[in-house]
Amino acid sequence: MSQSGGVVSLGNSRSGSSRRNTLRALTVSLAILGVSLPFAEAPAATPCASPPAVFPESSITPGMDGTGLTAVQGSVPVSFDIEVIGILPNALLPGFDLVIFRITGPQAFLDQAHGVASGMSGSPIYIGGQLAGAVSYTFGLAADPMIGLFTPAQQMVDLTALPTGSATSLASSVSVTPRVRVAVSDATRVPVSSVPTTVQRLTIPLGVSGLSDQRAQRLQSIIDDHGLPFHLYRAGGAASASAATINPTPLAAGEPLAAELSNGDVTFAGIGTATFACADLNVGWGHSFFLQGPSSFAMGGASVITIVNDVSGLFGPFKILVPTDLRGTVVQDRLAGLMGQVGTVPTSMPVTTTFTNNDDGNTRTGRTDIFYQQDFWGPEIVYEHVFQNLLLLFDHFGKGTLSLTYTIHGLRGDGVTPFTVHNSNMVASGNNAFQAANRLVNALYRLAFNRAEEITFTSVEASGEITGQQLVGEIVRVRTSSSLQPALRDRPVLKAKRGSRITLQVMLRPTGGGSPETTTFQMRVPHRADGFERISFRGGRARQRIDRHLGFKQLLAILNGGEHPNDLIATGLGRQLVQGQDVVVDGQAAVTVKVVG
Repeated sequence: MSQSGGVVSLGNSRSGSSRRNTLRALTVSLAILGVSLPFAEAPAATPCASPPAVFPESSITPGMDGTGLTAVQGSVPVSFDIEVIGILPNALLPGFDLVIFRITGPQAFLDQAHGVASGMSGSPIYIGGQLAGAVSYTFGLAADPMIGLFTPAQQMVDLTALPTGSATSLASSVSVTPRVRVAVSDATRVPVSSVPTTVQRLTIPLGVSGLSDQRAQRLQSIIDDHGLPFHLYRAGGAASASAATINPTPLAAGEPLAAELSNGDVTFAGIGTATFACADLNVGWGHSFFLQGPSSFAMGGASVITIVNDVSGLFGPFKILVPTDLRGTVVQDRLAGLMGQVGTVPTSMPVTTTFTNNDDGNTRTGRTDIFYQQDFWGPEIVYEHVFQNLLLLFDHFGKGTLSLTYTIHGLRGDGVTPFTVHNSNMVASGNNAFQAANRLVNALYRLAFNRAEEITFTSVEASGEITGQQLVGEIVRVRTSSSLQPALRDRPVLKAKRGSRITLQVMLRPTGGGSPETTTFQMRVPHRADGFERISFRGGRARQRIDRHLGFKQLLAILNGGEHPNDLIATGLGRQLVQGQDVVVDGQAAVTVKVVG
């Protein structure tokens, strides 16, 4: 974008080194690959016939004063003052500039916001009463957290006329030329060496309801490993889309704007700020979420609890927010920001669970609606839902036994052919009563990351029973009988005729005490059997061996099958028989059959 004569052009992004820096930055992809979520069939939006008046970027010059709007407490925006430092041309892509500014006051705002805070993304900036842009990037300057960058307004207004299309990769950071660093150094009165060599888009506050410290650290490490600019914090939940009442009023400029990956029992919500409203459209954030183009996140409001000051200077201040009312659907996730349509509910993948605590008889039924399931998000949100519902019911984290049954529904790569995975698991643990749920999560990961085809989850259902007892039965005795030895007894060798039936009675003794339980098998001796035959007894093995290069049908067969820890398995005479038990089977035993006649 050309600059007027009065604008100090900060750098030349057309130079070879700058172009290499941009390409290097663009390889850090925030567009996550994996399964895709079907988009809601929303009614056509009311055209944006009266967009906000835009202050031309070509007229922006260093030293200009402006004002911004953002919420520092609750959802009502307050005003702050800014001064333009300069323009970073072609910062993100050719023709896509960023404007560098400094917050100058008022003091009451500075005392609450502590600078350019995460969560301010999308806060509108006005010059001469016209919309100049939206706060979006930061230098991360420990010496001066008041420095930020905003996305020019026209880029965001253009979102209201975007056709649908595919997304491209996004730079998570933008290289800064030496000339820009000198200009920032002069404006902030800090040494050039203290000015970072890159600018980063503002970290997105990602509120998650119900996280423990341990699980928050685990999830943040996954996010960091994927290079995503999210600052995770524990937040309140939002009502599930199935139960929420939609507020059809667009968010006002400066109000918090939440893009929800899920809501209900487990809410994952990235939160920024609305830049403007036009007809039934909202535009905000000033940068992308995942840059996936046409999107289907739930869009809602939010309320600021406080703004945390980062005294270390390493991360910068950030807003703590909680989602509030559902407003509609984020339908575009683009380089310049998000666009949402009010009054529509996006398509979701419902997760429903019903768990019973056998120690006190209490039952809990829960629901979470997932709107974004690409990459690890679908399996992880299901994991959080199951974990939190079990924790609410069990009320502690420790030893016990969980028996879990689950069903996963989805669509194969053609988007039409359905698939189902139905299985169960029972695990008794001395330190983690929820361990049986790992099989469900592992199945979701195997499906999401299968190499055969891209799939879509459509629903997950699970039910189960949990207790603080370790329900384990140990194999302690096997009694046998045949037509030659009809009395059911302990015997080292059982005599049996070819073609006859034999009876095998296995006794399981609960490890916690109580009366033994017995299970009876019957086997036919093959006509070709000869000599001595061995029959062994054991519990099922939970582990499923899965080759990454399996076809999808083979993967489904494995995920729908396999052994279970509460299976009692008898193997011998050319057969394997399985009987499910009410306890996890431990130990092993064997008997010998002497085939005669």
